[in-house]
Amino acid sequence: MRRVAAWPISVVVGSLLLLPLPALASEASRIDLYGGYAQLRSDAPPRVLLDRGSHGWGAAVAVNVNGWLGLEGAAGGHYGSAIHTGLAGPSFTGGSMMPTVYYFLAGPELTFHLGDRVAPFVHALFGVARERVGDMGVDFVTPDSRTGFAGEWGGGLDVTLHDRWALRLIEADYLRTSALGTRQDDVRLSAGIVLRLARASR
Repeated sequence: MRRVAAWPISVVVGSLLLLPLPALASEASRIDLYGGYAQLRSDAPPRVLLDRGSHGWGAAVAVNVNGWLGLEGAAGGHYGSAIHTGLAGPSFTGGSMMPTVYYFLAGPELTFHLGDRVAPFVHALFGVARERVGDMGVDFVTPDSRTGFAGEWGGGLDVTLHDRWALRLIEADYLRTSALGTRQDDVRLSAGIVLRLARASR
């Protein structure tokens, strides 16, 4: 099974680890709410059915213990193109299906505050993923939904637009799931808006 190149995540995480420790000690919000667009890149079956670049969404809430450490909960969904089956398709009976994958994760987040506007971060999240495809990834007429382990490692970059609003320019994560009985390795890229509530102690 060919692995998806994970160099975007390696670059993000490696760069953040080189930052000086004083960058951690800066003012942060107590609660961060995030929502945005996400794309899942995969070369491993059965998720090749998501056109190797499925569109979707991502949402997260982070409760910050102090200026650099927080607890994050995240959820998201990705949707492949509708597949119509029939005599010319993968089945001899009619029908259609849209492959989907959902994930629900939680874990620690480490944020580096560089001045008043720039805040790169890294996180490690764990939870479950629920995937829906045809049986064995072939017969789309008989759908199969299963839930299994999911883990996500990566990071991103937030840029403050206003006292309470920030733009998440990029988030790059390695997403590993095993919901359908086989390990799948994906790269998830996302961007969106962050709403910051209250202020955390340093």
